[in-house]
Amino acid sequence: MNALRAMGGFTLMELMVGMSVGVILLSAVGTTYLTTFQGNLDVLQGLRLNQALRETVTIMANDLRRAGYSASPAEADFTAIATPSAGCILYSYDVDGDAATTRSVEEGDRFGFRLKQRAIWMRSSGTDMGTCNGGNWERLTDPADVQITSLEFTLRAKCVNADTGERWSSGCADEAHPGYGPPNAGDRLVEVRHVHIAATGRLAATSAISQSVATSVKIRNDRVLSSP
Repeated sequence: MNALRAMGGFTLMELMVGMSVGVILLSAVGTTYLTTFQGNLDVLQGLRLNQALRETVTIMANDLRRAGYSASPAEADFTAIATPSAGCILYSYDVDGDAATTRSVEEGDRFGFRLKQRAIWMRSSGTDMGTCNGGNWERLTDPADVQITSLEFTLRAKCVNADTGERWSSGCADEAHPGYGPPNAGDRLVEVRHVHIAATGRLAATSAISQSVATSVKIRNDRVLSSP
């Protein structure tokens, strides 16, 4: 009788306790897996967003570096970079190298970037450098994938007097040069310019993931002036 009782297996209470412990363990494992999976998914989405923003900022930086280029600087003024406004910058360069022939800045030589409808747009042509609303614009980013929430351009310039060696941390048109004497008439002034770009975006599928990317671009074509 005792032998039969020993071979009888688990009691109902023991089975219920065992099942309860198993359910708790499975729940803990499942929760850990879901937490780890969600964390990995957030990391991957963040990396994808960061990559998309960096690619866009790189495109803008590479094109801005060309600002002021002219195949014949004596024939056309391609040095202008319009003072950046909120979420927009305009600039120009001799894209087809025909300045010596046209002797002017053509519509196809005027470019720009702007933020509109949570996307970055690039201007392919325009009639002037005074407004970000005119000209032909093409969308550079897709808001259905990445939404751009902020885009800022900051133009910084410093001036070097090539004849005296003096330099100051402001544009050559700025008449205030603390600590330096005013340039002499006819002095050659070289304006070195940088544009700081900062973009912030988020994935369209989830607004919880946001990234910011920034870079500073040196304009390769310095502006050369003659002091009046």
